[in-house]
Amino acid sequence: MILSFSIFFISICFGQNGIATGKWRTHFTYKDAVFCEATNNYVYASTDQGFWRTTNTGEMTKLLRTDGFHGGEISQLCFNQATNTLFIGYLDGSIDLLINDNKIVNIPGFFSKFLQGDKRINHVTFNNREALVSTNFGLLIVDLDKKEIKDSYTSIGTGGVAIRVLSSCIKKDSIYISTVDGILAAEYSKTVN
Repeated sequence: MILSFSIFFISICFGQNGIATGKWRTHFTYKDAVFCEATNNYVYASTDQGFWRTTNTGEMTKLLRTDGFHGGEISQLCFNQATNTLFIGYLDGSIDLLINDNKIVNIPGFFSKFLQGDKRINHVTFNNREALVSTNFGLLIVDLDKKEIKDSYTSIGTGGVAIRVLSSCIKKDSIYISTVDGILAAEYSKTVN
């Protein structure tokens, strides 16, 4: 009886695997990935609760806010080969750029902008070294070299109201956006407002 109690007590005291008092450990689910994107060295994936990357050997690394990521739940992952940048868009409107799989740069402009309502990032596509970011408030153009928001189009709905943009693409000299009200198109040029 005393021996079994001693073993139980020792297992409780020393079986905590090095977690100090006041420290936290994540217990996110890493099942049923919602987004998956491959870079030159890793495959990144996310669920509504977790974000991680794996190598071709199967080694998995959890990626957390404590690692320098800024947002909560990921709503878009997209890799730009030309700049070796993984674009990470979040439900709260925050944007992280993971450059060369190791440097995290946050683009705070849209996230910190005073806008009422949902700032969700719905879709990302690339036009050379720019990211076209479709949001619930319109379209953002992110310069991947300067790591900043270059342009924003937030009053493009009928009567100049903000409109939810679901996705976008560039074809030849035109930009096409899919919205909740249909598809809009315009010339994609610096001279066109």
